[in-house]
Amino acid sequence: MSMVTRVRAFPVQYPEPNNDGKLRSLTLVAVDTDDGATGWGEAISGTVETSQAVAFLAERRLATLIQGRDPRAVRQVWQDVRDATFWDGNGGVLTFAHSAIDMALWDLAGIVQDRPLYELLGGRRTDRVRACASTIFATGDLDRIRSEYAGFAAEGYTAVKGGWG
Repeated sequence: MSMVTRVRAFPVQYPEPNNDGKLRSLTLVAVDTDDGATGWGEAISGTVETSQAVAFLAERRLATLIQGRDPRAVRQVWQDVRDATFWDGNGGVLTFAHSAIDMALWDLAGIVQDRPLYELLGGRRTDRVRACASTIFATGDLDRIRSEYAGFAAEGYTAVKGGWG
């Protein structure tokens, strides 16, 4: 049976193409097992400092709570981490780190069981999923926004998720 052996975290910055190239920060988290499998998760972090804090908490605080655990027991591990970090606070940077590890464990659970994640999450519900374009409202220029949405429609999208920076 596979066991979690290590958590690695990587703060990353990149220019966000949907936000005029402004730098975006996130943290990638890898959870490794004794049999060589690796699951990946991520947490959007907002700032370089937050991304570094997420990495620190994932590798130093939360890793100790999941090392030696069965990566297939994702729900139980999630609850155990939640219970163990009660006094650390609910929300913010700790939750970002917990979320990235949870995502990595789900990825890992699928890998070690050689099953697609959708099966682990309850099975297929449909044969088709509506595609949705995504953008960031990085400008107050209404004509630019209209043009961007017209471009999405021309590409065949019938839905758009818009957000702010």
